[in-house]
Amino acid sequence: MPRYLNWAYSLLILSVLAGCHMQSSPEVSGIYGSVQINSTTAAPGTQISFINRENDSDSFSTVVGEKGDYDYRPPGSIRIPPGEFIVVVRPQYSRTVVDENGMPQEKAISGAPKSFGKYSDVRKSDLVVQLKAGKAEKFDISIHTAQK
Repeated sequence: MPRYLNWAYSLLILSVLAGCHMQSSPEVSGIYGSVQINSTTAAPGTQISFINRENDSDSFSTVVGEKGDYDYRPPGSIRIPPGEFIVVVRPQYSRTVVDENGMPQEKAISGAPKSFGKYSDVRKSDLVVQLKAGKAEKFDISIHTAQK
């Protein structure tokens, strides 16, 4: 009987240590907000990317929904550490459609811009957000670009 008891205690200790290790690495819970471009609600499909300034492999992207907002919550297997993120906003200027042969084709969206200037370039964007561990944070985006 004591042999099984030792085994059970060992298993319990390992479980506790593993749980403590997982709790020691804080992570971002998510980010959400509205998106305005030139004082107008952003079009659905506009891409919002969050590039981690310290490690770009910890970056993520989401898209604007029908109401001009976005909401990103990392899937259970994805861990995003807290930090400073450069925000990049890119328009949806094409769409994938299926042709008569069942093949996917890119089709330009009439009148859609190809870029939002500096906000579409990670090296030039001055949109920055500090994401902390814990609850999802609200970050509304409002940009103004040169209109043609």
